[in-house]
Amino acid sequence: MSYKILIVGCGGIGARHLQGVLKSSLPLSIDVVDIDKESLTNASKLAGEVTLGNAQTQVHYKTVLPEGQDYSVAIVATTSHVRLHVMRELLNSNHVTSLILEKFLFSFKNEYQQAKNLLKQHSVKAYVNCPRRMNPNYQALKKELKKHSNWQFSVEGNEWGLACNAVHFLDIYRYLTEEQQPLVLEGKGLEPYIFESKRGGYKEVFGRITSSSKELSILCGHSEKMSLQVKLTSEHQEVLIDELAGTIEFNGDIQEIRPFETVYQSNLSYQFVEQSIREEPMTLTPFEESADTHLALLDTLEKHFQLHGDTSRSREYQIT
Repeated sequence: MSYKILIVGCGGIGARHLQGVLKSSLPLSIDVVDIDKESLTNASKLAGEVTLGNAQTQVHYKTVLPEGQDYSVAIVATTSHVRLHVMRELLNSNHVTSLILEKFLFSFKNEYQQAKNLLKQHSVKAYVNCPRRMNPNYQALKKELKKHSNWQFSVEGNEWGLACNAVHFLDIYRYLTEEQQPLVLEGKGLEPYIFESKRGGYKEVFGRITSSSKELSILCGHSEKMSLQVKLTSEHQEVLIDELAGTIEFNGDIQEIRPFETVYQSNLSYQFVEQSIREEPMTLTPFEESADTHLALLDTLEKHFQLHGDTSRSREYQIT
């Protein structure tokens, strides 16, 4: 018996999901769907670089979304502006047990409630791929943070793409601190300009976003070189995480420097596929929680865009 898996959208992150899923020890029948034949060809090439976790696993490449199928896990890795449409077509024509969505989830606020209604209508469990929660370094750190309370969380760096990537750090903040209250963000510290993203048709911002409680601060500045550091501070302990340098530095009650290893998507996706099939607790972010995080950020960005002259509704904030 093979478990049926679906991946919709195999350009970029979708192809990495495919590589990851192929490493599962379970026998899988994987449908990969993309309207772009070149993306399918590239995904097939990347899949060929992976050693199968199970010799019985098979991959089927398609340009049209299948109908009448029963998928154990479906991964929607399209761009945000078509994601709700794909969800609707998928769930209206197939049975899906677990749905994994890429971020940025949706570009417009009303789409979040529509997605919630759709998931409820079809009784689908949905999660959002915020992969830092699956990183063993962050999982171990979460346990250590329980030794202290009242943590301040900040992200500082340059050229890391605040508009499209801040949701990563908002999510890991909620994960590490177990923050249950709805996020309320302020964009007063953002620069009064709107920048063109390096990706055509996308917008970017620079400056600082904070939480209304002031326990959270996220800063992205200008530089010729990208930098990024996550810092957590309590009364007796400071933790500095430099993902680019690969270090976690502890200053305070604990004094040491540990290695930090980034775990790439191609080594993660099989884990949540197996968790779903085996009905184990999922390490990914539940849809409802992630939707609230996305909406808090989207609201802040929209206010900034409206204040500084871009009132178009054609934007999308997409994490790559």
